Amino acid sequence: MKNFIARLSLLKIITFIVAVAIIVSFISYLPQTTVHRADLPAVETKTVAAAEGSISIEADELLIASNGGREMYLDPKTLNTRIVDIASGAEFNSVTFADEATEAEHAPLILTYMDKSGALTQWDAFTHAIDMETYSIDRIANGYRATLHFTASESTVLNEFMPKEMPLERYEDFFLGGIDRMVLDGEITEADAERYQKALRMIYNVQDDGNSYYNKYSGTPPVSATNILIDLSKKLGYTTEMLIEDNREYGITVEIKTPADFTVKMDVVLDNGDLCVSVPTHEIENGNEDYVVQNLALFPAFGLVDARDCDEGFIFVPDGAGALFDINTYDGNYSNYSRPVYNNTYYDNIYLASDYKEDLTMPVFGMSHLDAPKIEEAEDEDAEEGEEAEEATEASEPQAPVRPAANVGFVGIIEEGALTSYVNVELGTKDTSGGGTNFNKVYPSFDTMQYSSVKVFGPYSTNDARFLATTDEYTMDCAVRYKFIGQDATYYAMAQEYRKYLMNKYSVSEDFATEPTLFLNVVSALDIKDRILGVPVNKKLSMTTYEELAEILTDLVDVKKVVTYEGAFNGGIFNSFNKSAGLVSVNGNARELTELQSKYSDSLYLEYAPARAYSQKGGFTPSKHALISYDGEPLQIYDYNIPTKQFDLSSTPYYLVHPAYLTAALETFVKSSSVSNFAVKDLGNLYYANYKADEQVSPYVGEKVVEDALGLLSAAGSIILDNPNMNRIFYADYITDISRESSDFGLFRHNVPFRQIVLNGLIPYSTLNVNMSTSGSDYYLLQTLELGSNPKFTVTYKGVEILKEANFNKYFSTEYSILKDTIKSMYADAKDAFAQIGTTQIVNHEILEDNIYKTTYATGVEVVTNYNTYECETPYGTVGARHYKIVKGGESQ
Repeated sequence: MKNFIARLSLLKIITFIVAVAIIVSFISYLPQTTVHRADLPAVETKTVAAAEGSISIEADELLIASNGGREMYLDPKTLNTRIVDIASGAEFNSVTFADEATEAEHAPLILTYMDKSGALTQWDAFTHAIDMETYSIDRIANGYRATLHFTASESTVLNEFMPKEMPLERYEDFFLGGIDRMVLDGEITEADAERYQKALRMIYNVQDDGNSYYNKYSGTPPVSATNILIDLSKKLGYTTEMLIEDNREYGITVEIKTPADFTVKMDVVLDNGDLCVSVPTHEIENGNEDYVVQNLALFPAFGLVDARDCDEGFIFVPDGAGALFDINTYDGNYSNYSRPVYNNTYYDNIYLASDYKEDLTMPVFGMSHLDAPKIEEAEDEDAEEGEEAEEATEASEPQAPVRPAANVGFVGIIEEGALTSYVNVELGTKDTSGGGTNFNKVYPSFDTMQYSSVKVFGPYSTNDARFLATTDEYTMDCAVRYKFIGQDATYYAMAQEYRKYLMNKYSVSEDFATEPTLFLNVVSALDIKDRILGVPVNKKLSMTTYEELAEILTDLVDVKKVVTYEGAFNGGIFNSFNKSAGLVSVNGNARELTELQSKYSDSLYLEYAPARAYSQKGGFTPSKHALISYDGEPLQIYDYNIPTKQFDLSSTPYYLVHPAYLTAALETFVKSSSVSNFAVKDLGNLYYANYKADEQVSPYVGEKVVEDALGLLSAAGSIILDNPNMNRIFYADYITDISRESSDFGLFRHNVPFRQIVLNGLIPYSTLNVNMSTSGSDYYLLQTLELGSNPKFTVTYKGVEILKEANFNKYFSTEYSILKDTIKSMYADAKDAFAQIGTTQIVNHEILEDNIYKTTYATGVEVVTNYNTYECETPYGTVGARHYKIVKGGESQ
């Protein structure tokens, strides 16, 4: 009986425990039911233009279109597109056959494809279509369509010509010995021999036992070395049978693959004087499923400048605010400049901090050069006979006008496909004996799918075992528009062309201020470490309560300002999942906030990060609701440790919300909020995609999700965006944290404020934080006067000593009581200066010397700014270190 009672008691205990577990699980699961998934938007592609008849590929050059003051000609034999600016006579060609030009300069398109092992191969359209005459041309409205059938007459895969591993004798006797024999027989030169030997050394290493040589490249070896060794194998008569024999000795099977086969359609149109080039990826035909198109470079030689013909010019890239290369400055110590637009390789490189301090937020590039027309000399053998007669009539007969030298150029705008595009620069040189080519080029390329080589044992593992993660091919259009500048092709003129393009595309108008606006970022609720009975706990602290904010704003009553209140929602700065607008209680009560909003309704914005979740509260489950990276795991993002460039695992990480859950969460947040002015922390430049193998979300779908989210927020009220990409700025009423710098790539000649010139009068924007920089307030005052920028400060009401132990080291100098005199003084200086200038409308901007610039405003007032840390002489007199001079009516003020 006792045993029965004991067993019954044990059964009750087990039942109770199970019941409690079920209830706890249900309660923990319940919040997840409030996290809703939305259908992802579809990506639309443009309708392909109808063909209007064919053009023979044997025809001579013909005029294809004429409009907008320009003519477009096509040479069907080479697919060279020639643009003529009618007013200036300047010409721009898409390919060149100048001396020393290679297939890369002959090709209007370069295609890169990937095989199933991840090896990449590059094919140029000249070698693999035009020269083989495997292409056709159709007329379309104001342009033509080239249908290019890329194929190979023979393989370009190194492993089909050279062994992956070979005996010592084969390497030394057959290959090295064969090179020596060819030199002795006069078949090749010593220079050729060195080239072959260098390629062998580049590709092959000796095994540890010293008995064989092996190909050290697991992926794709360098193209140049591949071509050299394929040529060597042919010259030496290294047969397929020998290849199979050498590989078999080491258990390696030789696979001779069927070559890749692609058909690509490229449309080229003259649209109101602009050259538009596009490739719809959904129209690409693939004749061999073992390969996939990975990248397309459109018009890679367009408008190139030959160093032998020109000494003056620059290439513009949208690096940070903007940067210029001088042409003809090739340096073999630097690799070619190639950077992703919108930081589109972010998830591939996320575990290491970038070497570049600035991103490319504008899909635009350009080139300018001094175009001096050549005067042709007479070649007629009888020309001298009439020389005396010509001299006699020279004075009386009018001479044909010679077009004057002018700075001509173009600005290229990536209209479609920017989310996976790159801006590429190749600099030329007059002397190619030390490497490089004669040709200066800038052009776009487009990834049509993305990939990453993922470390199996984690990003910081010393074990380098990896697997290849790839996306599907993206449904997208690759398109670039070239706008031409027939004279005075300065970076300012390029910025104006891009600015006008944006105004037309987004139907926006100009609005120029006459005085500066102070941008004030106020830090409120955050978590700090505390101890209760010796046990470490997180404690919520408001660095600036509503009452304290009111006190600050009262003190700044005479200052025109826009205020961001950081840390207002759902736990503060380290917010939980923002599916509802829960205010943080330590900041104050609802009445205090309502009073603030009532008094500062046009200038107070509460910060909000819709795509970030620092905790798993509110039903947020990372495995279900977080963005998945290439490694198949929910991505957690930490601050970087500056010395190691790796994640700082002591910092507080956050998840990114999966694109399918963002819209629904944002809708419920907006509905539950009593606030309509939001400073959106993360959507301005978020690169949004999902890389889970069976649930991929392309960046083009992710962009539509972000656009929908910004549309909802802007419809609900007013928003501020932090450092936004150019395609998102017009959702905002204000934008912040616009840098004046570039990444300082070694071959940059100048930083230029291209981005600020474009933004001028379109949308009010701020500089970076004045007080969180080592540059000092003088540096930011110069930006305000040079560009009409607005200064920004980040402040706290409370002292920052309490934050020293927490993860808030960046707030090292934010206490308002210490900063207020600097803020008021800087604002007063800027306001006084613009009272003299009279407007913020910029009508010209130019470089006087290194780090010295001159801005011309619409009132005729000029401002000279010296960013150097020493005084400088200028045409307008001495300008002090980090100082400026206002010039009015030719006289300094």
